Amino acid sequence: MSQLSSYEECRRWLDSHIDFEKLGSHEIKVRMPTLERIRELCKYLGDPQDCAPAFHVAGTNGKGSTARIISSLLKEMNLAVGTFTSPDLGGIHERISYDLDPISERDLCEIFNILSGIESQLSVTPTRFELLTAASFSYFANCGVDIQVIEVGLGGKWDSTNVINGTSCVITNIGLDHTEVLGNTKEEIAMEKVGIVKPGSLVTIVEEDKNIADLLEQQAQKLGADKIVSINNNFRIVNKTMAVGGWVIDFETPYSSFSEVYLSLLGEHQINNAVGSIVGTELFFDKSLSDKIVRNTLSKISVPGRLEIVSNNPLVVLDGAHNVHGAVALGKALSCELTFPKNINLIVGILENKDALNMLKSLNIENRVKNVIVVEPNSPRKMSADSLLSLCKQVFVNSYCAVEKSYSKAVDLAKSIDDPDMVLITGSLYVVGDMKSIV
Repeated sequence: MSQLSSYEECRRWLDSHIDFEKLGSHEIKVRMPTLERIRELCKYLGDPQDCAPAFHVAGTNGKGSTARIISSLLKEMNLAVGTFTSPDLGGIHERISYDLDPISERDLCEIFNILSGIESQLSVTPTRFELLTAASFSYFANCGVDIQVIEVGLGGKWDSTNVINGTSCVITNIGLDHTEVLGNTKEEIAMEKVGIVKPGSLVTIVEEDKNIADLLEQQAQKLGADKIVSINNNFRIVNKTMAVGGWVIDFETPYSSFSEVYLSLLGEHQINNAVGSIVGTELFFDKSLSDKIVRNTLSKISVPGRLEIVSNNPLVVLDGAHNVHGAVALGKALSCELTFPKNINLIVGILENKDALNMLKSLNIENRVKNVIVVEPNSPRKMSADSLLSLCKQVFVNSYCAVEKSYSKAVDLAKSIDDPDMVLITGSLYVVGDMKSIV
């Protein structure tokens, strides 16, 4: 193949490959599972996934926040950190970072040129996500990182990131999402997530449901985990108090205890993500983290697209809640933390395979949603605007509900109609990502 001479050419080349993130559920099911394509690709690259020890993060919700918090802790310890997350909100370069700074377009193009040259020698054409995964490993090896933090894309056992040997595995929580691929029950999904565990792994379980947590622990033991700690047995949140822009928390880990630590994240669910990240990091080093590192990290942490306040007057909040579990957490934040906006204008777009009705019900807090503007995510798997509008009218019976095809017009309308206290944009990370550049 000829050289890819520009970032746009690289994007077009990458987008020419099968994209599981945009395929329908039936197509995904037919084409999965296998790790052979990514293993062959990594072999041609010299197995860069083995360049440094790795944290591997799985779960239904909270993976991205957990990966970012772990990376921030490691960076605060003056370690060189390579982080791979998905999906992106503003561009593919966001997925691959060195010390939380996204890879440059130039460096990404260089790696894609290498990958495009290798592709003709492979027995099977890799997928878009496999190429991004391999690109991250290659970049981290080239940078000489001390440690990698890798977020699972989908599931765990058959996810292309699972070619790494995760020294520290963190499993955030188990919810009913991607059931068409991962299984119809939490137990089935849990078995997929825990598939990231390898012999010798250090495992942190943040799932609070005791039955599911016990299942995860039993399976991790069968897979040869060296040490397993759980929020139900080995670490706990002692106290949590709402504060301006976040929480003040007291918690105990297997190695230490921390008091009155400020966490600069909205959303009570982020407390478990933060403490689980600290425990997973302590488990890796087999010692307590210093009080200074924990406080410095949590006091300045931010997670794009997760209860992210992007502007004021009116308050505009982005939240990538894309399933019922995430919508429930968002609804709880509206009930307990973001209580002052009484007049909320909602912009929402949801994918077709989601439980949209129950997602919407979770956001119907005290009739505070006054207007609902329905948009369509930029994905072949989008729920049609008309279908979602019908559900919105069922849930928000006292609200004005309408469809807007233009994202920019949707934002303008949401900011102006009935003088809202807050504009909330949610339902899909595709919507949140595209809206972020507009608001």
